[in-house]
Amino acid sequence: FVSLPSHAALLEGLKNESEAGIIVVTGNASTKTYNIKQRSDLQWAEIHEMRFDGQYLNGYTGQVETARRWLVGLRYGRKFDARTSVFVAQSIESDVFAGYHQQYNSDLGLRRILAKTEAIEWNGEAGYRFQVEYRTSGPDKDQHLARLFTELSFRYSEFVLAKADAEYLPNFTNPSDYQLIGEVALYTTLSNVFSLKTGYESRYRNILIGNATERQDSIFTTSLVAKF
Repeated sequence: FVSLPSHAALLEGLKNESEAGIIVVTGNASTKTYNIKQRSDLQWAEIHEMRFDGQYLNGYTGQVETARRWLVGLRYGRKFDARTSVFVAQSIESDVFAGYHQQYNSDLGLRRILAKTEAIEWNGEAGYRFQVEYRTSGPDKDQHLARLFTELSFRYSEFVLAKADAEYLPNFTNPSDYQLIGEVALYTTLSNVFSLKTGYESRYRNILIGNATERQDSIFTTSLVAKF
């Protein structure tokens, strides 16, 4: 059962993280472009969590579009205790240069805080994903996958934070079509709100779909992040 929070509790439990920056893309697309990300987290009654994720990447080389990726996702989680929670999530994403117009992801899983100190936080997630994929060419696919995710953050000092995450998506429908996604990032605090992020993201898919010509895309990002 979900208890509805009051307006004051909503404001108290709301957190936002907005990111905008210049990136370099290599792989299926090669361009200098811009990337915008948004994440909003809402917590209430100490056990309920709601998250909104959004991302938009777009770039041109001359008059030719060379990169376009977007994602919108919503996730609800319920805590069992201070370290363990379950979640359900739905997201829609698109990356025409990686071979799909739209991809619908329905997730169900368990989240666990594996370690938490003043300097280190380590989280892990495991769950099931049902995926509907509309490809740029060839047949569309409905797929059953597992999802394994881990995230580690280390605060070196008051002004420097390092983060790393990895996601593995084994495919039950087509075992050769597995995916690996990971990112490492360094945050330098500029003020109470702003920080500078330098990050590297890698996305690997073991088979080529649609009009994709490379199995791996990599993104190097330098961006300004606002948290409030």
